[in-house]
Amino acid sequence: MGRLPDFYERGNYGDGREEYALKSVLEQAPAGDAAAAIRALDAFHVRWTLLNVGPDKGRTLDEAAQLAAALSRFRSGRQTVNFLEVGSYIGYSALRIGLVLKQLANAADLSQTDETRFHLTSLERNAENAAVAEKIIAHAGLSQFASVRCVASVEAFLGELSSEERGEEDASPFFSFVFLDHQKSCYLRDLLLLESANAVGPLTVVAADNVAGRLHLENREQAIARGKRKKPCGCVNKGCNFLQHVRNSGRYAVCETVCSEATGDAIEVVVGRCAEFSGSSMSDSTTLDLSGLRLNDSSLLFRCCDKLPLPALPDVRNVDLSRNLLKLDLGGVARFLRRLRGPVASVDLRRNVLRAAALGVEKGADEAAWSPGLALLIEELLLSSDAGEDSGVAPVVDLRFNERCGAAWLVQRARDCEDVQMLLSPWGQLVGARPSDRDASFLRAQLEPLPSRALSERLATLFGCSVDPDCEREELMGQLLRRYAATGRRRTVAAPADYGHAVGEARLKELLRLMRAWVGGRHGGTHERPSVQAEHYMILKRPEGDEGPQGPQTLSTLLAAASAGPTEAATKAAVADGSWKTRRARAKLVKHFELWDCACGVLKDADPAFFANQFTQLAVTHNFRGSPHIDKQNTGPFYAVSVGDFSGGEICIERDAETVVCVATRHRLCQLDGRHVHWVNEWRGEAESGAAAVAERFSLIFYPTAGAFQPPGPALCGGAVPVSSIDAVSRSCE
Repeated sequence: MGRLPDFYERGNYGDGREEYALKSVLEQAPAGDAAAAIRALDAFHVRWTLLNVGPDKGRTLDEAAQLAAALSRFRSGRQTVNFLEVGSYIGYSALRIGLVLKQLANAADLSQTDETRFHLTSLERNAENAAVAEKIIAHAGLSQFASVRCVASVEAFLGELSSEERGEEDASPFFSFVFLDHQKSCYLRDLLLLESANAVGPLTVVAADNVAGRLHLENREQAIARGKRKKPCGCVNKGCNFLQHVRNSGRYAVCETVCSEATGDAIEVVVGRCAEFSGSSMSDSTTLDLSGLRLNDSSLLFRCCDKLPLPALPDVRNVDLSRNLLKLDLGGVARFLRRLRGPVASVDLRRNVLRAAALGVEKGADEAAWSPGLALLIEELLLSSDAGEDSGVAPVVDLRFNERCGAAWLVQRARDCEDVQMLLSPWGQLVGARPSDRDASFLRAQLEPLPSRALSERLATLFGCSVDPDCEREELMGQLLRRYAATGRRRTVAAPADYGHAVGEARLKELLRLMRAWVGGRHGGTHERPSVQAEHYMILKRPEGDEGPQGPQTLSTLLAAASAGPTEAATKAAVADGSWKTRRARAKLVKHFELWDCACGVLKDADPAFFANQFTQLAVTHNFRGSPHIDKQNTGPFYAVSVGDFSGGEICIERDAETVVCVATRHRLCQLDGRHVHWVNEWRGEAESGAAAVAERFSLIFYPTAGAFQPPGPALCGGAVPVSSIDAVSRSCE
């Protein structure tokens, strides 16, 4: 950007700093990253003052914009949520509000292509500043959510609005949110113009910056001593008429006033009262939909619900707060329900980020002691439902699909609650912390092993969605699932029946005998990988230095001990040296050497090079089911074969973001790359003689965890079948 000129430390505007601020954003913020653009302007403001709301009051502005989006759900009629800013300057506040709108659109999964569902119009009378603001907004990737109009005044802007832009005369107020940040003496005049034009009305949120604010005496004196305190001036005093109007006219309720300690200025947020405005109607739906608004425990809707002029909604039976960011405290939700004054019978809190602490239940306690917030919520639901038509029916608190509220003991406590019907999802239905907790029949469980970065990439590359880098994982997952459901771009195909290497019948019979003996013998019953769903799971590690008959003496001793049988003397001889971990692995290999030797024979017959150069560990499993996962420790592909009397049980593996391939490994040794998401398909036991079916599926997995790392390649990497031929197979596995 080069050397910047020395602007006056307390300069305002018009001396060239606007162009340099634009250059700073273009050079420091990546294209499409609105948060980085805001940070770049904040950093510029630290050295050269800019006229903007600043980061401190900016957070209140963000919350006010979110509140406006929430209150717009109370109205009937207009679907588009329109925001207005008066005084854009170079677009700092427009960036903040536009980012909030973008996050809300992503969380609610609303399309911005056919109709702009969330949009900010920012007014600026200086053409040069308006051009700078437009460039900054475009660079931040917010052009779909915010636009700048160069007009002389609010009156001129209202005159330019077309009838289509205004909407029907009897519709709700045109703007759900108005932010005043221009000449303070014009605040009252412009607000009255908006009121007379039906541009603001009931539940419209109005925020005004730089209104008269006060600091504590000691902080003010410190600020004056540092030269940071602005002297009381006419522009602040002229804002008093505006404050008198919004505070004393009875048309508005003051929601929040936040002072900046650095300047003494304040931002005030007020909300239009329903009784004082006409021309709009409240929603008559039985469900109040507040889903996907990124509401958290401290959002203004909950924090200041006692101050908000919320209307009575006598028809509302259900409140939908799903897909938000509620985490620890449900007290705000309870107070919000009280303010609705309606016969609410159910609250939907699905897919938030609630923790067990939000419920207040402790593991091992004799009685369920709910948290104060949840107890208050239950109390409000009981009072509301008793007053409604559904009196006598237990109210519902739906807490399903909150990842941290799925422990079995917590689910049982919820089921034992007699006052309300409390719904929780046990781990493994849709959201699973471990592969064993995931139900592979659900798409969400199949996507759960992917990192958040991969979810973002799929949204961007597969569906063309713009993704907020600060978006929570739960929001990313919800967006991706809805996109898959809407487009149908997910299919399951079967690999050709001849994929892989056929295993000889003699080997298969011997393997089945040895694996049944492993499960039923004295060494059976092991489960060394509890994170997956299997009845038995054992890992046998290849001895160090195993390079064939010419291996080191330790290997020869081990093989001699194994051939003599797993006696105590032979085992001691085999584990005479090495670390405790090495000795334990050798002892286990001695005990199961016959199974190891037979399994290695299967691999050597099919791929001698893989056996000699890559294979390091063998997983022996019994009745493995589902468990979508990624083999993060593998250094390359693995081989898999399964035996037993069963049908189904294919290994399902993601070939790409749109295709899952089912690979039949029964009696065939197939090579796959476990660095892709994979799981075991549903299977059932069968009996050839007509006797009762026995659930029996054994599998062997030969995989590398050491040696040269191979970058992940195709999911099906056996090479025996061209990848293109897989697409021709019918979708019989769907």
